[in-house]
Amino acid sequence: MGKKKHNNASLSVNELFQIYIENGIIELGDLIALERESIMNKILKKVHPYKVYFSESDKRWHTQIKDDTSVRGYKEVVRKKEADLIKFLLCHYGVKETKTFTFENIFDDFMAYKVATQKPGTINMYIKAFNKYYKDDEIIKRDLTQIDTIDLKMWLCNNIETHKMAYKAYQQMAVVFNQLYKYALEKGYVEKNPFDAINTKSLGLYNTRKKKSIQKAYTKDEAFQITKLAFDDFKSSPHSTPLAILLTFQTGMRVGEVVVLKWEDIDWELKTISVRRMENQYQENDINTRSTGKCRYEVIEGNTKGVFGERTVDLTDDAIYILSLLKDYYKSIDLESEWLFVYQNGIRIHNRAMESHLKKYCREAGMPNFKSMHKIRSTYISMLRDAGMSFEKIAEEVGHQSVITTMNNYSFDVNSDEENRKILNKGLNMLAIV
Repeated sequence: MGKKKHNNASLSVNELFQIYIENGIIELGDLIALERESIMNKILKKVHPYKVYFSESDKRWHTQIKDDTSVRGYKEVVRKKEADLIKFLLCHYGVKETKTFTFENIFDDFMAYKVATQKPGTINMYIKAFNKYYKDDEIIKRDLTQIDTIDLKMWLCNNIETHKMAYKAYQQMAVVFNQLYKYALEKGYVEKNPFDAINTKSLGLYNTRKKKSIQKAYTKDEAFQITKLAFDDFKSSPHSTPLAILLTFQTGMRVGEVVVLKWEDIDWELKTISVRRMENQYQENDINTRSTGKCRYEVIEGNTKGVFGERTVDLTDDAIYILSLLKDYYKSIDLESEWLFVYQNGIRIHNRAMESHLKKYCREAGMPNFKSMHKIRSTYISMLRDAGMSFEKIAEEVGHQSVITTMNNYSFDVNSDEENRKILNKGLNMLAIV
């Protein structure tokens, strides 16, 4: 649609200024952010007939405005800052100052909204992403309404190249900006979300190198070494953390489930343990949702990470033995607690203690790369599969809703390279080539 034509000679200054705005000659969102020369060219030279200048004598900004009551026909206007003078002129010519919405100036409100509606883990993810990708980037100072799809795509591609991002890393970065735009859209700050027009496949994401099975689970030999080191650690200097690691190998439970087990969860007669609660760990934040560097722990009763809320895990004979050792140890030091795994002062252990001890055992076992507590869960599943247990039963034990999750994400080869070579030779020796 063409722009409307007007007879400028018959219009007042205010009317002329409004026409410039309506026809896109002047963008309201840019007014305050424009440099002085741009303001002079785009606004003042068009609608303001007087010079704007800085006086060295009084160190202030000066101009005049029309005043029919004055003999001279104008009056002097003086301000200490140029921005204040410009704001006055905009007001004088009938333009209301409009707020510019940027990533930076709405982030705290956005995070306050997310804190009220999201889990602490999600909030921590947003904060980490902000500190890593956005905190020192100029894009957070830009008007959200002025970032189009091309601008956004260029910014995303630049970060992908800088950080060599595969899909998962990209998602961790982009989700914050995308969610912030959705928030701005709901608040009416913007009219559209440029992420809606972004095709992730066109961004040139780096390919993720698929990890080998040996990186996703402990081999049988490694599991044997770790459990032996943990058992020896308990025998030489009794404390509960090594036994917590040993129980994880025997049950496949998540570390957040192990550290909140209670004695009441054990059925000694049926040889089962009920998984009824979960520990969430998240970074403590200040009033501005910035991380303080401190960890907080929250116990969620009647719920686990899975969809079942509560499940029963069968205990092996070795698991019963581990729990008996723990019970006898507490009795020997006259310690009573509702929790299974506590320090000698009665305070419950957290996942950090288990990870720390596991790292020590991995070093002592000569393992070049540390494998996390979660890899024990994959090892448990893989060893039960090798022993002949059905995936349906394994999924039930570990609390997976779908057998596909168990098969695709937790079932790995736990044989050593040497064991696999023996299997390879045995399986193909019927060819009788040698």
